[in-house]
Amino acid sequence: MSDAKEEKKDEKAAKKGSGKLGMIVVAVFVCLCSTAGAVFGQVALARMKPEKEKPDAAYEEKEKEEPLGAETLEMPSMIVDIRTSTGEVHHLKVGVAIELAKPVPEEEQKKLMVRAKDAALSYLRTLGYDDVTSQEKFEGIKKELNERISKAMGHGRVNRVLFTEYVVQ
Repeated sequence: MSDAKEEKKDEKAAKKGSGKLGMIVVAVFVCLCSTAGAVFGQVALARMKPEKEKPDAAYEEKEKEEPLGAETLEMPSMIVDIRTSTGEVHHLKVGVAIELAKPVPEEEQKKLMVRAKDAALSYLRTLGYDDVTSQEKFEGIKKELNERISKAMGHGRVNRVLFTEYVVQ
């Protein structure tokens, strides 16, 4: 019987040994998988990131065409009431800077700014809520405002009109 007992002990010891070996194999496998996942995951994320956005080609062309102005006049912010199609009142706050082609004496600047503000307010009051909140119409508004202010200040004096603020409530 002692041989039978010894065989059972040997079997139990072999099972315990193989169990430990199995656990070690599993632990090593898990570590390898974690490391591989961390490394390849970073590589995969780097490949999936979008390329940095390139500047708008039209904007770059515009910058090349129009040199920087001699000076910039900043118009105080204007708040205009605008209405929805149902008559609900909202507010549009706009800040504008005017880039001049040539320097203008200070006393003349004040007169020109009054004309520019009148032209801007007259135009902005014609817009509706849907117009000022539409991303597609923003460039058109900017272009029209540029034309009206340029006309009011005298063609040739204004390089461009720049928004410094544009908030709709």
